[in-house]
Amino acid sequence: MIGNSPIVPVVINYNDTARNYDSTWMPVRSGMYRLNVIYQFHHIFGSPFLVKIKPGATSASESIAKEGYGNCLQNINWLCPGGTSHGMAGMDSIFYIETYDLYRNRRDVGGDDWNIVLSSLSSSQYSIGRIHDFLNGTYRAAVTPIISGPKELHITLNGVHIKGSPFRFDVTHGLVDGASSYVVDENHVMTMTAMSENTFQLKATDEYGNIAIYCGVHPFEANVIVEAEFVDNDKTRVHYVGAGLYEVSIYMLRSGQRSIRIKINGSEVQRSPFNVTVLPGPFAAPFTSASGAGLSLVTAGKEVEFVIQEKDLGGNNKGEYNAQFNVFLQLVGSVNPSVELGSIAYVGNGQHLVKYTCLVSGEYILSVHEVHIYIST
Repeated sequence: MIGNSPIVPVVINYNDTARNYDSTWMPVRSGMYRLNVIYQFHHIFGSPFLVKIKPGATSASESIAKEGYGNCLQNINWLCPGGTSHGMAGMDSIFYIETYDLYRNRRDVGGDDWNIVLSSLSSSQYSIGRIHDFLNGTYRAAVTPIISGPKELHITLNGVHIKGSPFRFDVTHGLVDGASSYVVDENHVMTMTAMSENTFQLKATDEYGNIAIYCGVHPFEANVIVEAEFVDNDKTRVHYVGAGLYEVSIYMLRSGQRSIRIKINGSEVQRSPFNVTVLPGPFAAPFTSASGAGLSLVTAGKEVEFVIQEKDLGGNNKGEYNAQFNVFLQLVGSVNPSVELGSIAYVGNGQHLVKYTCLVSGEYILSVHEVHIYIST
């Protein structure tokens, strides 16, 4: 061979039938060779001959897959060491195939039918890769994973694996997508209580539904926003728990049917906006009210009435029975003790009906108490 390679021996045998010499030689390196045919120290006619040896057929076991580039986003190369070892959901991972024959001669022509399959280690899901033939023994391969998690990258030619195949291939989720993210348990959103913290959990995912476990790392952050009427924004909190999970606490101020929008990175999560039933908060005596004719001008000897309305800390009407009330009537200037009124009946929707009759005219002080808690006069 022309160059610094060793000399290749040639075996010569005399053919009695043809009355000539048969020569056999087997080079294992491709390239240009100088074939010397010498008889009695002299070259025969035409010797030395220049012989070009081409590479043999592609050997998958001797060919190699070279790292091209993973589908890394800017500033997160630590997630994407290379095209045959890491990918990102929904984006191409690129690598290159360099082909060799059985004797490690570099191939310089294309035409090989390479097969690229990315298979899951936990399910039957797989992705088929794409090949571009440069027609010079080099191929560019691309695979686009969709589901995150550990995979195996199989690169084969005629059923034979390339050197190192199958490769361990880890797929990372894509950027957080609000429209694909969701509330973990919607029951915690559909019914809330006013004047108290209401907590629920959000799961951040990419557009393919992969859980965004790197939410706390740039550029995978998830900006969670809660939009609602009658909400205390100062008491609304969003806390990243980890593994794509966010804990959200909302402090609602008013009871009733409310619309709540939950957004991640500007897009509403699945099923948002939510039509939420906000129940009144815990009973609060200082905010409970009374109304009716029996609280102002009455006529002696005529029965009058008024209504006590239970409320929570936000002044929302309570809708169920929570408290027991005492009502006292005291004639101004009288030395006699106040009289407790006995006709108090719960009439539903958090309301208590009080009826009484005054037989003596004058100015009275009427006091309403919840058990031992003073409400109003």
